[in-house]
Amino acid sequence: ETETYHDISSDGKWLIARNGDGHLSVWDTQTGNLQLRKHLKYGANRCAISNAGVLTVWTAAFLDRFDLISGEQLSQVKMQGKP
Repeated sequence: ETETYHDISSDGKWLIARNGDGHLSVWDTQTGNLQLRKHLKYGANRCAISNAGVLTVWTAAFLDRFDLISGEQLSQVKMQGKP
């Protein structure tokens, strides 16, 4: 069984659920509607959502940014060096 981790946006509007299998889901906390579902090849160590509606997901290897409404990937940056 895979553990599930949760993050909430700073304004409380979005709930993010992610697991070790690389599945990530974002819900609107006011309506309960699922806004976004992604399978991330490299998983997700941490997640955050900006006030501009950008979901940022990071691992030891990559920093990915997605538009929360469309789900479109905005960028991916390969992390350099050791943390």
